[in-house]
Amino acid sequence: MRAPWLKGIEEKKYIQGVHWKRGLHAEKGTICIESFSYYNKDGMLLSKLSENLQEHGVEFNEINALDLYELLCSRQNNQQFEEFVKLICSFINLFKSSGYSGTDFDRLKHENRVSENNPFLRKRTELFFEIVRPIYEFYQVSIAKERKIDFNDMINEATRIARLPESNFNYRYIIIDEYQDISKSRFGLVKAIKDKTGAKVMCVGDDWQSIYRFAGSDLDLFTRFGEYFGAYETMRIERTYRNSQELIDIAGQFVMRNKKQLTKKLKSSKSTPQPIKIHSFSDNMGDVVDAIIEGIVQKYGVNSTIMLLGRNNMDIKQLDGHHGFNVDINKHLIKSEKYPSLQLSFMSVHKSKGLEAHNVIVINGRNAVLGFPNRMSDDPVLQWVLTAPDSLAFAEERRLFYVALTRTENELFIVVPEREKSVFVNELIKDYKVPLILSGSQTSIASNPKCLTCNTGILVERKGKGGKTFLGCSNHPGCRRTYSDIRIIKNQVRCGTCKGYMVVRSNRSGAQFYGCTNFPHCRTTRNT
Repeated sequence: MRAPWLKGIEEKKYIQGVHWKRGLHAEKGTICIESFSYYNKDGMLLSKLSENLQEHGVEFNEINALDLYELLCSRQNNQQFEEFVKLICSFINLFKSSGYSGTDFDRLKHENRVSENNPFLRKRTELFFEIVRPIYEFYQVSIAKERKIDFNDMINEATRIARLPESNFNYRYIIIDEYQDISKSRFGLVKAIKDKTGAKVMCVGDDWQSIYRFAGSDLDLFTRFGEYFGAYETMRIERTYRNSQELIDIAGQFVMRNKKQLTKKLKSSKSTPQPIKIHSFSDNMGDVVDAIIEGIVQKYGVNSTIMLLGRNNMDIKQLDGHHGFNVDINKHLIKSEKYPSLQLSFMSVHKSKGLEAHNVIVINGRNAVLGFPNRMSDDPVLQWVLTAPDSLAFAEERRLFYVALTRTENELFIVVPEREKSVFVNELIKDYKVPLILSGSQTSIASNPKCLTCNTGILVERKGKGGKTFLGCSNHPGCRRTYSDIRIIKNQVRCGTCKGYMVVRSNRSGAQFYGCTNFPHCRTTRNT
């Protein structure tokens, strides 16, 4: 009977709530099905819930396949399903790049059962294997019928031929550009040729910009180069001519949070004070982007280039319909209505690699499944087909964010919803003191009182179904704490007993006083 994730009176209220619910069900003669927090921690919440429901006569029916198809496939612009398709493609690419065949699914399935201690993750991975295996097999049969091969097949077949005794090559050097994008299959081909010829291998690349895992790239082949190729020499290129020293100091520290990345000390002769700025919006992102572009034009002129970057291709939709822009969603084209000759472009961060602009605006700094970081592209199932899995959360997304940070010659602007800033944006604000700018006439919520239930959210104004305004936690739906008195926003009076908030109440005679929001658990009052 403890709730250790809560503190003080919040824990007391939770425990009293448990007793009240049990008592109410006993009084009414109804069934109370209980669960425990460790069910979720140990990955058995769903199985325990199913077990409890079945014990009380609840029957389960299989999901109708047609309904499921309608949900997943037939809806227009179902971006989450599109991202899941990309995840499957990434897995198959890495699977084939590793030289695996259909029978390896049985091995992976067995290893998952043996090594994964969390029942939920174990079941989740097993389900993914069951989904992806018939897709892989169908794909292999389909291209075989058409007498075709894909890129991984081509590399694997070339490697097989290179290893034949009768194969001869007259190479003294093997030169590889963009080596951070090397895959296991491509490494195998290079190694086969090197073993045959004794050729020297020269590779050029930047592990900080390894962002193509979905195409099979495996960073371990870069960061542990000597273990794969033997004795080697590293020659560092640490002078940059695009970014200012202030920007690369921030971007370098940000990407180096991953200890697997190689240490570099980048140097630049350029200087731009406060090169990164974060602009938050409460309602309309288009107004903020429009205002940023206006500021860029005033400072750098109408002939400067501006690159808009999205984490996902469809991020451009957020500007569609805004009066300041003419947007072609299908072609990913955008024009400024006020400055039609302005060299304004939009692309995903992946496509921007190797490119640059005078100034850059990142338009997706949202904390969401398809935000930045994109939580689906960094799914843990990919670790089953990598040589050495990243231990840091969102490791590849962090490198991708680094690429976004370093596309600009002058300034970088990141546009974020104030209530849903991503973990990367919050890190820039907290650890690197990047300024947060409120655009337009909106009011900051940064100084709003914190939620005393979850201790991580802040209280923001919301509207109920009837239009009535109340305060709710910014972590909703994860935290459902609410307050009916919105005056807490501007008048934060704390309870001296339980440290909760005090609100104005009236007694029977109409006299006003401060009462604790934790009433009846806390009965502290004070005069107004």
